[in-house]
Amino acid sequence: MKTELLVGITTAAFFIVYFLTRARCRKQNKRPVKPGTVVLHQFLPSPLSLSGSPPCLKLETFLRMAKIPYESRYGLKFSKKGKIPWIEFNEEEIADSNFCIRFLRNEFKVDVDCSHLSDAEKGLAHSIQTTLEENTALFYYRFFSPDYAMYTRMQLFGHFSWPLRYLIFYVIQKRCRRDVWSQGIGRHSEQEIYEIAERDLLAASAVLGEKKFLFGDKPCLADAVLFAFVACASWIKQRTTCNLTKMQIFKKKKIAAKRETLILHQFAPTELSVSGSPPCLKLETFLRMTKIPYRNDHRLKFSKKGKMPWIEFNEQEIADSNFCIHFLKREFKVDIDSHLNETEKAIAHSVRTMLEENTYWALVYCRWLSAFGKEYRRKLFTKKFGHLVFPLKHLIAHQITKKIKQDLWGHGMGRHSEQELYGIAQRDLLAVSEILGQKKFLFGDKPCLADAALFAFIAASAWDLPKSPFDELIETKAQNLHTHAQRMKELYYPDWDEIISRNTNLV
Repeated sequence: MKTELLVGITTAAFFIVYFLTRARCRKQNKRPVKPGTVVLHQFLPSPLSLSGSPPCLKLETFLRMAKIPYESRYGLKFSKKGKIPWIEFNEEEIADSNFCIRFLRNEFKVDVDCSHLSDAEKGLAHSIQTTLEENTALFYYRFFSPDYAMYTRMQLFGHFSWPLRYLIFYVIQKRCRRDVWSQGIGRHSEQEIYEIAERDLLAASAVLGEKKFLFGDKPCLADAVLFAFVACASWIKQRTTCNLTKMQIFKKKKIAAKRETLILHQFAPTELSVSGSPPCLKLETFLRMTKIPYRNDHRLKFSKKGKMPWIEFNEQEIADSNFCIHFLKREFKVDIDSHLNETEKAIAHSVRTMLEENTYWALVYCRWLSAFGKEYRRKLFTKKFGHLVFPLKHLIAHQITKKIKQDLWGHGMGRHSEQELYGIAQRDLLAVSEILGQKKFLFGDKPCLADAALFAFIAASAWDLPKSPFDELIETKAQNLHTHAQRMKELYYPDWDEIISRNTNLV
C-alpha cells in the first residue's frame, strides 16, 4: 500500500512539474524574435557558471566565437530527440550541440577551425572534442555522488515544497541511472569513473602544454569544448570535496599472488574476423603485442558489470577492456606506449576514446538495428539460438534488440537518424585517417595501444561487415586505414585464418 501511494504521489508530482514547465515554455515562445536571430534552448545558469551543462556552454561559446546573433531561452523545453541544447532558426529545429554547430556553419558560412588548422590538427581537435563529450564522469558526479547530488537537487528543485523536490529528483535519478548504465560508464565503480576522467583531462592537458590555446594563439571548437567542460566541472560548487581535475584521491591495494595463465573471456570469432567486437579484439591484440600468455574462453559468460570482454587472473576478475589493460600494465610491467612523448600519448588517448565511445555506437546500430545488418542478425541468431524451440529463439532475439535500442538511446547516439549516425562515424574515421597519413602506424614505425584500437575497429566493422557504410568509406576515402589494419594483422595475427576456421563453430 505504501509503495502504491509513493508511486502515485511521484507520478502526480512529475505531471504537475511537467505542465507547469510547458506553460512557462509557451509563455516564453510568445516573445518575438528578430529576423536572423538564433533561439538557443538551454538550461538555466548555475550560481558559479553561465551553464552547468558542457554541451550548452560549448554551443553558446561557439555562437559568440562566430559572432552569430542569438537569444537564450531557459524554459525546460526539450527537443524532439529528448535533448538540450537545441536551436530554432527560420522555423527549423535542430537538436544536439554538434548538429547545431554544423547547421550554423553551413547557414552562416562560418568555421572557427578552417582558417588556421591543418588537416592533421583538425583530426586531433575532433578526437579531443569527442573524448571530452562522450566520457560522462561529470554527469555521474553531478547526479549520483554523495557530496554533490544533494546540491544538484536543491539547485534544480529547491523552490518546490519538501516532499515534491525529493520525489521529482528521485524520478530523474532513476532515468539517469538507466542512461549511464546503457552508455556503459554507469557499470563502473565511482573510483573507476573518476580514473577515466583523470586520464581524459591529463591527455587534454598534455596537448595544451604551455600554449595559449590547444593549437597556438587562436582558439578553435575544441577549445570551446575544453572550456565548457572545465567551467562546468571546476566552477560548479566551490565547497565540494571532490575535484574532477585531481582524481588521485583513491589508492589501490596491491595483491601479491602466484602467477597463473590469464583467461580472456570474449565473444567467439565470426566467419570473417577473429572478433566482431572492437573491445575484445583490442584487448587480445594488446596481449599479443605484449606477449602475455593467455587462454580464450568463448562461452557467453558476462562479467559482473554485464560486459565483454573481461579477464581472470590470480583469482581476480577485471571487466572492461581498458581496465583490463591498466591492470595488465601494472601486473606484467609492460607499456606499449613507452616510445611516445607526452603529447603523442595524449593524442593517442583521444583517438582511442573517440573510436570507443563514439564511433563504436554507429557500428552497434549498423549491426543490430539497420536494414543492412538484417542478414548478419539472421545468421547470428540462427547459429546461436537455432537449436531452441520456435517461440523461444524469437523472444531472445527480440529482447537482445530491445536492450540494444535502450543502450543506444541512453548513450545518445540512438536519438539520431541513420544518416546522422553514419555521418558522425565518417567524420571520426576521416579524422583518424588524417592523423595516420602515410605513416606505417599512428606515430611512426612502431605501433601503440591506439593502433590496436584502430585495427580492432576496422576489422570488426569493414572486414566483418563487407559492403557496409564503414567498408565503403574505407575503400573510397580512407584507404590508409585498411592498409594499417592489414599491417597489424600480418604483424600480430599470422594465425588469423586458422583461428576463424577453428572457432566459428563455437556456440
